[in-house]
Amino acid sequence: MLAIERRIISEITPVFAQPVMDVSKAACARDIAHEITKQLGCNTLHHPALVEAGSLAFYNLDTRFSTPTDIQRAKNRMRRLGQAELAAKQTPLLPTIGIEIEIPLIGHNHYDYDNVFSNLGFPVNKDNQNPFVNYYEVSSSPSLSAKTQQHIINGLIRTELLPSLTTGKKPTDIRQYLSKCLISLHVNLGSPREISRNQMETLDDANVSPRLYPWMISAALGLAYTSPQRLKYRKNDDDLTLNKEFIATEQNDPRGMKIELRALEVRDQSVYELIQAAQILGMLYFSKASPEDKELAAIAKRFTKVLKTFFTKNQISDQTMQSKEVSSYCAQNPVLVNNLRNLIKRTRRAVATYQKVYNK
Repeated sequence: MLAIERRIISEITPVFAQPVMDVSKAACARDIAHEITKQLGCNTLHHPALVEAGSLAFYNLDTRFSTPTDIQRAKNRMRRLGQAELAAKQTPLLPTIGIEIEIPLIGHNHYDYDNVFSNLGFPVNKDNQNPFVNYYEVSSSPSLSAKTQQHIINGLIRTELLPSLTTGKKPTDIRQYLSKCLISLHVNLGSPREISRNQMETLDDANVSPRLYPWMISAALGLAYTSPQRLKYRKNDDDLTLNKEFIATEQNDPRGMKIELRALEVRDQSVYELIQAAQILGMLYFSKASPEDKELAAIAKRFTKVLKTFFTKNQISDQTMQSKEVSSYCAQNPVLVNNLRNLIKRTRRAVATYQKVYNK
């Protein structure tokens, strides 16, 4: 074991519970989730995130005391999750969603985490080849329903593979261990099947340019749901990228694009709200290239106008948000944060009411 890993383990063992690392139980949990996914009529190649969410649920039960009732409840939850995936497939303009989380190493090294996650069915992440960093980056497969990604985050916390703010003996423990960086979260939104990259890049919008709107989404979500500490000590100044790196699913087209929202965080229970909001705001972005859906386009126009006015009033721009200090300072303003959250919630409810994406 490397000296740096021994030092990390000795520092945090008294604070956090060590996750269970059992490769055989991880593989068994994956097989159960795989079988249930097929029973639901979901192609496991097209719904790998559903298998990942189920694998974590059954791994948690298998590594801890559980009753037959607990197992049946987990199966029922996975079936409901599968139904949500199939329902989301019928929702026009809904982008796929995936997550990347930097998990702090707790009592184990990179090799241990790699073995468990690969046996749980998660895709291999090339960023984990550096043994000198004190975290393991786990990437989920893209899903059609944001609920699947919510269950993956919840499963990571329940298995203690991902420490939460309630895992330590006191709330400040996790911040002390993570050297002010906290738990980094990236959210990836993939363009819907009916929208191509070329359509988005040539989009003519009088209110906001095609490249500015994704930045506005990222800034709004970052300020509303990310802690000032995370914004101040983030690795990169740029909090959003647009690129062609794209994982195709049944919903997507290889000609599409991926929006990566980077300045986010697994902070508290608000992360579940963040995941839903990110997909909804992504839907509004892609709806700009589909004028046939006039109601959705009207919601997108109203949201863009209000958000643009809000940013102007508070002197928030893409240039100012590149400053870690300025963005952190803005996130310390409770009025600004609450107003942004309320705007996002109202918009999310408006879209959900129209599209019936979520039962809220």
